[in-house]
Amino acid sequence: NGDRIALRTPSGPYTLDLVTGKLTKGGLAPFDNGTLTVVDPERQAMYVTQRGLLGFREIDMRTGATVRVVHFKGFTWNPRFGPNPPSHGLVLRPDRPELWVLDAPNHALHVFDVSEAPRHLADVRLETTLTTPGSLTQSADGRFIYVGGTGDVIDTNARMSIANLDALQKATAVLMVDWVHGKPVFPGFPR
Repeated sequence: NGDRIALRTPSGPYTLDLVTGKLTKGGLAPFDNGTLTVVDPERQAMYVTQRGLLGFREIDMRTGATVRVVHFKGFTWNPRFGPNPPSHGLVLRPDRPELWVLDAPNHALHVFDVSEAPRHLADVRLETTLTTPGSLTQSADGRFIYVGGTGDVIDTNARMSIANLDALQKATAVLMVDWVHGKPVFPGFPR
């Protein structure tokens, strides 16, 4: 709505109604540039990484409130040795309610079922050590995840690395573009 603006403050997000001047608690305000987000419109949920958190937050998009904070059980991180944020990539599969999160310090991907409250499904070890903070990009159908910073190509059904692409080993960001009849496309797949 063009009549409202969301603000992020130290005490949480607020929404300002520009017509009435009324300020209310809640809303979806922009994050700093070190924060990664992915949105699940079906559940009205946003998954967010942040500095200082080895894990992710789930935010209710209707209210802007944090619903829960999820940590990676059995994994540790020392902030003095970076990167920060340590969870440095998020992918929500287009064909099922699975959230994949890159754990840069532990060279792993963590997989969660997010059909309801996030439920841990698996941990996938990367074949190559991260050379950069890393990034995640998935194929249009969600069958593969490409890990920038290691070059790993992950088969999401088998939940394992099946190849390594040299061009991705030093990449900090990856963009996948399919070309159909001379036009760039990234087809959506319904859930």
